[in-house]
Amino acid sequence: MKIHPVADLFPMLSEDELADLAEDIKANGLNFPIVLDAEGEMLIDGRNRLAACKLAGVEPRFERLNGQDPRAYIISTNIRRRHLNGGQTAILLARAYPEPKRGMHSELEILTGAEKVALARARMIERFAPELGDQVLAKLITFEEARLKARDRKAEAETNAEKMARLKAEAPDLVDLARQA
Repeated sequence: MKIHPVADLFPMLSEDELADLAEDIKANGLNFPIVLDAEGEMLIDGRNRLAACKLAGVEPRFERLNGQDPRAYIISTNIRRRHLNGGQTAILLARAYPEPKRGMHSELEILTGAEKVALARARMIERFAPELGDQVLAKLITFEEARLKARDRKAEAETNAEKMARLKAEAPDLVDLARQA
């Protein structure tokens, strides 16, 4: 079964956690159905529950998502229930919503001002240092460390762009040579 790409942004449980979930499902049943898209072809929510059902030998229950935006549903159901810090949340939101959406009915209109600032910073990290986003998600570095490194890379990129613009104006014949270098 295909997994929605935004659902795939969230990590799977560890083997031990999955085994615990399987035991619970075997003892108490599947409390929350696995959610598929409206057509029933793509998994929207419940990868861990599906894997735990398989481990437990329990037949999973499915429901279809009707009329709701799958990406918004995935974010809504996963961001708050996972034990994520603010930086991890911002990185995941930046990956799910890489470009700001303009207009009255943005998917992210429920974010606070601080969350919107964090999202903008996470988008900068994703643009200039995406490998640092992975490190934030793995808790190898802090969001602030990633932001500062991405800010430096952004400044360097802007400086290089300014240099290229000046070179293009002053010596257009050297632009190709500079790009090759």
